[in-house]
Amino acid sequence: MITNTFGWPLAGYPAVRRTLGVLRGPPFGLVNDLTNVLARSTATSYGVGRRMSRADRRSFLGPCRSRRSRRATQQVLAGVLRIDPIMADVERSLRTTLADLPVLTLFGRKNDRYGWQDRFQQIFPDATAAGLADARHFPFNDDPDAYSAVITAWWARIATPQAPPADQHGHAVSEDSDR
Repeated sequence: MITNTFGWPLAGYPAVRRTLGVLRGPPFGLVNDLTNVLARSTATSYGVGRRMSRADRRSFLGPCRSRRSRRATQQVLAGVLRIDPIMADVERSLRTTLADLPVLTLFGRKNDRYGWQDRFQQIFPDATAAGLADARHFPFNDDPDAYSAVITAWWARIATPQAPPADQHGHAVSEDSDR
């Protein structure tokens, strides 16, 4: 299952690269060190915070209380700009080694501005593409019940063995028998 992510180099996405460039820069780093703006914005209605209680929000923000952990998060985001060669290998594996696996892509419909779900559909033409209409970047937080229902229905569909062919009376017949 694939949710609101990518699996290829970001070289073809200049807007994403610019955003990551801003996030890794010293000015943003200083502001984030002082204000924790990255985690706080993620805990808003844009991110995971649409359905969070105050206690949930405090727990979510807890790990980012120290400047050291804020810097670590910033470094992870900045590192995404350096992984295009690795992501090229990931995309190659998706198209080859993993191509025959059943795939569900489940994206928040309010946060796929770059068409990444469609790109996964090109990589996995037989994938099931699903979306949550009112969800953003973290659809599992926006509507956990609907999210899990989509996964459960998809899994039931792919995990159920296909019934053997039947004759006109509903009796199973083998593929090589005379009907």
